[in-house]
Amino acid sequence: MTGGPIDHQSESRQHVPGDDGGTSAEGRGPLHPYGGIEPRFTPEELADALDGHRPTPQQSAVISAPLTPRLVVAGAGSGKTATMVDRVVWLVANGIVRADQVLGVTFTRKAAGELRDRVRGRLSVLRAKGLLEAGQPQDPPVPLAAREPHDAHVFQDRTTEEAPGLSPDPTVLTYHSYASTLVRTYGLRIGVEPETVLLGQAQAWQLASRVVESWDGEVSADLKASSLTQQVLGLASGAAEHLRSPEEIEGFIGSFVPQLLEVPPRGRTRSPGDDVKTAVSKMARTRLLAQLVERFRALKEHTETMDFGDLLERAARIAREDSAARELERERFKVVLLDEFQDTSHAQMVLFASLFGAGHSVMAVGDPQQSIYGFRGASAGQLFGFGRWFPAPDGAVSEPAFLTTAWRNDTSILDAANVIARPLRTPPPWSAGTAEGLQEVPELDARPGAGPGRVTVSRYLTDDDESRAIARAIHETREGLVPGEAAPTAAVLCRRRSQFEPVRRELAARGIAYEVVGLGGLLEVPEVADVVATLQVLTDPGRSDALARLLTGARWRIGARDLVALADWAGHLERRRSQAAEMGLSVEDIDAQPATGEDDVVVEPDQAEMASLIEALETLPRPGWTSSAGRSLSETARERMQHLAGELHGLRSWLSEDLATVLTVVERTLGVDIEVSARTRAAAAEGRRNLDALMDVAVSYTSATGSEDVRAFLAWLKVAASEENPDTAVPDPDPAAVQILTVHASKGLEWDQVFVPGMNAGVFPADRGSAWTKDAAAVPWPLRGDRDFLPQWHPDPSDAVALKESMQLFLEDCAQHTQDEERRLAYVAFTRARTLLALSSTVFTGGGVKQRQQSVFLEELEELTRPGPAGVSVVERGAWTEAEADQQNPAQSRTLEAAWPYDPLEGPEITEIIATPQDGAVQAQGLPGQDPPGQDPSDALERRITHPPVRAGRREEVLRVAEAVRDGGFAEYRGLTDRELLDLPVVRDWAEEARVLMAAHEAEPDEQVLPMPSHISASTVVALGQDPQAVAAQMRRPMPRRPAVAARAGTTFHAWVEQYFGSNAIFDIDELPGGSDDFVDEGYDLPALARTFRESEWGRRQPWAVEYPVETPLGGLTVRGRIDAVFKEPDGHWELVDWKSGRVPPEQELTQRAAQLAVYRLAWARLMGVSVDQVSAAFYYVASDRTVRPHDLADEARLEAIVTRAMG
Repeated sequence: MTGGPIDHQSESRQHVPGDDGGTSAEGRGPLHPYGGIEPRFTPEELADALDGHRPTPQQSAVISAPLTPRLVVAGAGSGKTATMVDRVVWLVANGIVRADQVLGVTFTRKAAGELRDRVRGRLSVLRAKGLLEAGQPQDPPVPLAAREPHDAHVFQDRTTEEAPGLSPDPTVLTYHSYASTLVRTYGLRIGVEPETVLLGQAQAWQLASRVVESWDGEVSADLKASSLTQQVLGLASGAAEHLRSPEEIEGFIGSFVPQLLEVPPRGRTRSPGDDVKTAVSKMARTRLLAQLVERFRALKEHTETMDFGDLLERAARIAREDSAARELERERFKVVLLDEFQDTSHAQMVLFASLFGAGHSVMAVGDPQQSIYGFRGASAGQLFGFGRWFPAPDGAVSEPAFLTTAWRNDTSILDAANVIARPLRTPPPWSAGTAEGLQEVPELDARPGAGPGRVTVSRYLTDDDESRAIARAIHETREGLVPGEAAPTAAVLCRRRSQFEPVRRELAARGIAYEVVGLGGLLEVPEVADVVATLQVLTDPGRSDALARLLTGARWRIGARDLVALADWAGHLERRRSQAAEMGLSVEDIDAQPATGEDDVVVEPDQAEMASLIEALETLPRPGWTSSAGRSLSETARERMQHLAGELHGLRSWLSEDLATVLTVVERTLGVDIEVSARTRAAAAEGRRNLDALMDVAVSYTSATGSEDVRAFLAWLKVAASEENPDTAVPDPDPAAVQILTVHASKGLEWDQVFVPGMNAGVFPADRGSAWTKDAAAVPWPLRGDRDFLPQWHPDPSDAVALKESMQLFLEDCAQHTQDEERRLAYVAFTRARTLLALSSTVFTGGGVKQRQQSVFLEELEELTRPGPAGVSVVERGAWTEAEADQQNPAQSRTLEAAWPYDPLEGPEITEIIATPQDGAVQAQGLPGQDPPGQDPSDALERRITHPPVRAGRREEVLRVAEAVRDGGFAEYRGLTDRELLDLPVVRDWAEEARVLMAAHEAEPDEQVLPMPSHISASTVVALGQDPQAVAAQMRRPMPRRPAVAARAGTTFHAWVEQYFGSNAIFDIDELPGGSDDFVDEGYDLPALARTFRESEWGRRQPWAVEYPVETPLGGLTVRGRIDAVFKEPDGHWELVDWKSGRVPPEQELTQRAAQLAVYRLAWARLMGVSVDQVSAAFYYVASDRTVRPHDLADEARLEAIVTRAMG
């Protein structure tokens, strides 16, 4: 194995023997701590001069630290960002460095933006107050002449010398952005082409999917392609993060596995145990994945692309191998700030240590107790390796500085967080002798004047009870506000996304605005789930589950009996198809046979699984059909299903459109856009928030991949939803909305009130194993760059028992490692709260039978629930339910009864039937309701509690308003005159709004200048010649195009022609039928089209090229397109042909469309360097079997005129 921290640093130290603020070039002694410049201000004096907050002694020491490597351990809410900002301002104000000589690096775009804005703001105050003197010492940029000749062109944009006192701002980037800048600037030196494209998550997934689908080796039959794709991406990313190649991983496994096989027995024990067998099996899968990763890397190299892992790997390689790059980057940035250092990967550590090690001024800020991204290659212990990677100029390892004052949390919250983090301050037993440098982190201290705050610990019988209690607490807080008082911000932080739904449901029931953060949670929001379910039904006939959601929803309200009858019909169709296959007959022949009465007797399990409700919906049975079970569709259900089938048929015609259009049409067809806008207590804009978020995801996917395919989008959506992305754009807390998100996504955020539900053993902390031997997509830990901070398996192959015991010891260490990871996650969750932290657990979860114990983290808080010296406890015990050992989950003994379908305006009236003779268990649930008159609950065999609809009275309210509209107003106002109505405040407001709207409507419209895009399609040139205003309107606000049979028929025909000529090119979206093929007959016969094409002159000729992409400048724009076919004549003449699957249009239309051929002709002539006279062009209308060669194609001047005229 190659490469470790210490090896790397010795290499770094060779590159740059001395640096500013370090030792002298001769190494005889230390230089001045600030490069020979005496500071004019202390941190405290500068804060006073800028009217800022005075720093604490700890902060002051960090702000004025010498220009040597320094690790700062900053606890949660300890003001690390403010301290970094103040350090930059202090260094600039004292003339120690210029602002543009400072590099700040952090993880997320949001954090980078915040740091950048705050630094700029403080520097602007510094300049405004005249504290940045013009005569202060500043190092001028190195002139181009002093640099190596081959570097000059790369750095020309960095050499502009600013006037004294007008220094540009510091550079603040994310870790990936800085790596990208490095690779862009120096990549050619290691063979990275400038044209290399950086892949986004969606693009990388598509490329990996291609590798998996084309794999010709053996794969386990139970492994899905999507799962294999995800594992390939996981191993590829891990290998890059730890600077390992697939060959190294294969080689390691090849040498590691043999020792686990053929182990001698000990006594009667012959097997080393299931855990070892699992490890061997997983490592075999890892070898397969390594081979796929190798192909994945080769494909990326072939396509000149790279993903984020490749980016870091190549940046680290530049930093290690390119001495000129190291020198220039160190010269450019005299001071480097590394934020969130605890989350850096090995590749990031190598990158910055190679560039800025050996005594450079690097300040790394982080908190090992908030290292929660271990699954991405980060390691908490790596933070304390800072001293080895970034040694001081004299080679000594500097002691870290600490920021321990918590400015966010009230005292009780802080006490709870300190208790949870206490075990993290002691290195784990397995780290003895390996995790060198681990240090104890001090507890956080409360800020001066901090309030007491509240921490509550509760336990409920079920997660439904828990969710009701959370919603009730938030509701009561907001109900108690005085007029004008701002509502406290609130968030519900869940360990798993599966916990979102009960919380979301209860918040919605109480009319509390909420926001589900993250893609995984977004897809569970009802209106979004309906849209996605519709897309699944449209693209996958096997998604009967998605259709069932639509059928049983509020719109169609298909009842249970009709749903089962539809399933009977689906089973009948599947059996009929199976019988036809077995007998070698067609389905029509089977239908013609007399019924035997045995057709529907038994539904075989495999046939039932294959039966498709979607197929059954599209081919409904004849009226009166009855299954062998005696079930048939009611007439009402049949009508609704026919209506839904018609809608789905119409929606399928839109699937060839762009993804945003498809989503918009589905939204409007389902009516969810209107429904969310009409919700009570929610503004229209607020109601659309989730639908707009889905649209944003689709637009991001399309822009990243260039794909508009709905099926591919859904497949990617499924994978992306399972990922934890720390750079998810989490909006700032909205006081009007409760945010529901995972604990991982909450990092860096804060709220007044934080609720953490589901703190059960096995959930939080999770009981998942983290051992690499159980995860085929994990880089083996002995190969990881942070291996010194991870448990290691040292197999003892002397015999089966010894091997089993060594594995058992390793798994125990992994369990401790996993719990430490979960403990850090709990610490992050606790420290998000300012004034209220509500923690809770449940006896039962969902419909589970087993009782759950409370989390070990809650048990550790038990000491804080006891009253202190003042008689007050730090942690309050809230509602508490302890179940008897034999008590069952109420979900098992409780039946919910409701009429279905129910009124969608109000919701169902639910009757809860609890079968128990014990009243105590019922009371423990805290359920509302009253006992039936005269009934003793303790004697009852069952108890019925009726819950009214959550929106009871809504139908009556809607009907009352509708009647008022019909009758000309409400009865109490109907007799009032217009003047009397206008005296009413609400009517007066309406009248003013109407006046403003009418004035805006009647005003002369301002002429708007629409900037043209940098490139347009050839079809757009045609449209510009026909109607420039329509093109401008479409560009300003793209609108869906109407569906047409031509769209599907034309697309299918073009795909067939591609196959016929053996091309796999992709169409430009503007070239798809529906725009230019509007003459397709609705009675299109695609087989007839194919026959016509084969027999035509074009079907018998071999094209020189098919679907050839071209682009050419025209009128200041770049025009792009794809020529369907290019033919070369023996005399060197070229003929371009554009297939048209419809019929020949009228003469005037044909003349206008000829502009498309003219563009192709001009582009081809320029491309081949020939005269346009040597290029001809034609349309071939297949339906008419007619070739049209326009005789007067526009020349260059006329085409220029079309574009120029359209641009004004």
